[in-house]
Amino acid sequence: MKKIRRKLKRPVALGEILQDVLRASKIDINLEMVKLCDLWDNTVGPVIARNAQPGAIKGGLLVVHVSGASWMHHLQFEKEELIQKLNDALGKAAISDMRFKIGRL
Repeated sequence: MKKIRRKLKRPVALGEILQDVLRASKIDINLEMVKLCDLWDNTVGPVIARNAQPGAIKGGLLVVHVSGASWMHHLQFEKEELIQKLNDALGKAAISDMRFKIGRL
């Protein structure tokens, strides 16, 4: 079967092409979450990273899975600083709030 290729008037960024392909293939990938998982350990530090991991991000709300109630309580006090560090590392204000949930890391 012959495929019709459209001619473009300008170069297209690889990221645009990949987003189009992912959309067309119905694969739902949250690129913010991929970036966040990649930089999490270095941004929050090794102690927090051993006890808390990002679970999901949607609409600026980051859900973080923690190892136990004591870490949930501790991270409530660190929340604003963590949001600032993560947004700085992401290069934009992608996170406006964090919720902590006891769960698997």
